[in-house]
Amino acid sequence: MCFFPISFAILAFAFALAAHARIPTPFESIDKKTYYIDRSCDDRREFRDSWNRAIDHAAIVVKRVDDDHDHEFHDIFNKIFQVDMSKRAYVEIVDEIMEKFEEIANWKEATGSSNIGNLRKAHVKVYCDNDAFYDPGRRLGTRSDRWYKDKDGWYKDDINMLKTSPEPMCAIGRSVPGSTYTLRYQDRYGEWRKHKTNRVTITFCDYLFNPTEQNPPGYVFGHYPLGVFRSWTTKRLDKEGWEIDDFSLLIAHNMLHEMVRATTLGNVRDVQDEAGAYKWKGVLGNVY
Repeated sequence: MCFFPISFAILAFAFALAAHARIPTPFESIDKKTYYIDRSCDDRREFRDSWNRAIDHAAIVVKRVDDDHDHEFHDIFNKIFQVDMSKRAYVEIVDEIMEKFEEIANWKEATGSSNIGNLRKAHVKVYCDNDAFYDPGRRLGTRSDRWYKDKDGWYKDDINMLKTSPEPMCAIGRSVPGSTYTLRYQDRYGEWRKHKTNRVTITFCDYLFNPTEQNPPGYVFGHYPLGVFRSWTTKRLDKEGWEIDDFSLLIAHNMLHEMVRATTLGNVRDVQDEAGAYKWKGVLGNVY
């Protein structure tokens, strides 16, 4: 039996945290956010398709959770989030979870004639520059890099008025697919006033798009990047013995993972116990 692995993997990977249909949040009450995609993502294979799919997947989660008759999906949702949608005691918890997906499903790209104007009015700014940074003390990078190490020890992004410490995540390890930055700062010239107050940036690292680092020898996929293919059908995937964990490296799922962080301004964090946070049995607490 196949449990529509792509849809369920969306839920499992998006949060890496911790049945009857709910009442959807009224559209006018959903926080509307815009996003900006930097030109560094233009030549990234599969980027646009995967980004759009991640937003579509959030909408699919909303649709299936809000469907009174989708008992299979409700059952898996209950297991993943350790709730019972049929009981009033869990209404607030379920709503809190679903608010993130509802918001992401309504993200819109900032549009306008000015590139810098789109950047400044966007709530979420997306980069694929591998968090390149300039550190003159260690003779790393160049002055044109987005991040730089300031004299106060912080790594700063003057384009978006954000900072981080220690180094930006893509630069720390080869196995990091992406990272979200939320720490804001104010410069003496008032540039920060030109941006949204609750702004964040997401960087998708080289690791996410690199076929040699993510795809170990003998892995079930013979190709990478891991996009979604029209030839996939439930019948075919079931016949070939694909498991839910085989979808954990999909680019779209990594993107949705960071989207959840961004929409919560970093309040949703990775669980430190990786064995208990990732892979299907880890997410379900070895339910199966």
